[in-house]
Amino acid sequence: MMERLPPPLLSSLLAFAVSDYHEEITPYKRTLPLERLLPLALVCKCWRHLILDVIARSQASTFTLRFSSGTRAEICEMRRHISQRGPLILDLTIQMGAMPSRGEEDYYFSTLVPSSTWPVKEFQMDWDVVFARLPALQRLHLSGNRLTSKQVERILKSAATYCKHVEAVVLAEANVMLQGRLGFEFISDALCAAMKTWFSSGA
Repeated sequence: MMERLPPPLLSSLLAFAVSDYHEEITPYKRTLPLERLLPLALVCKCWRHLILDVIARSQASTFTLRFSSGTRAEICEMRRHISQRGPLILDLTIQMGAMPSRGEEDYYFSTLVPSSTWPVKEFQMDWDVVFARLPALQRLHLSGNRLTSKQVERILKSAATYCKHVEAVVLAEANVMLQGRLGFEFISDALCAAMKTWFSSGA
């Protein structure tokens, strides 16, 4: 019986029966509690195939672009992964650079912010090439990147151009006390323009 259920219905049943499992893109990031799903795969052979398929689909639809050096070789490697899995990806996280320590003077966003050693000016990434391969993207997680980074602005513009089904964008937090001293206007403009595009496309 279970094997005849369409994947969306099966996922809904699992979300009801398995704690911490859900497929919704918003408002929170999806979770995949393997420690609770894998025991179900032991019930019978039929369930094993179903559960493993659910896990595989969930893992294939979630991807992280984590740049640690920004070198050409690293960029090419990331592009290769996107080319292979692009149409399947619904949830994308982009992280540029290493995490800072709390002692840094410019620690004014959340804990997920790259350190000042990240070569922002030298980093050459054609985001159009990335997002043109992500037609099904629904969630874009950018909280690991500085709001003052021009890369975030470029990412938002490219995502709005090529990904018409985005439902959620997560940005880094900004310290309220510093908002008047730092220029966030270009990010606000890019985000508003992107949201207008997604709203008009029915996302």
